[in-house]
Amino acid sequence: MGIAKDSIESLKLKARISDFVLASTSGKLRGNKGMAICPFHGEKTASMSFTDEENLFHCFGCKEGGDIFKYVQLINNIEFQESVEVVAEKYAFNLKYTDSQFESNQKSLIQMMKIISDYFISKY
Repeated sequence: MGIAKDSIESLKLKARISDFVLASTSGKLRGNKGMAICPFHGEKTASMSFTDEENLFHCFGCKEGGDIFKYVQLINNIEFQESVEVVAEKYAFNLKYTDSQFESNQKSLIQMMKIISDYFISKY
């Protein structure tokens, strides 16, 4: 079961990346833009920029970058869907989930692959 795309986009409009950046590292926000010490590599001076307007971050030192969900994903070492849920929880945002046909097909294919794999492992 996945999160609906429109739900993710609505959350992105409500969320602010600065809330997560400033909670995880030291930095300064001026208006909608800021600079912070990058938590993804060792440094002493701020080289990571971030903007609430677009909910993006970029480090000029290690070249890591992305949107608010990528930042939460990297800082917490979690998968994408979980990062969306973390952001939604912070803003008390109700996510819409979808059970797509693709996911159902994918799960059944994975199960069949496991059965086939187990068969060949047991034979050889």
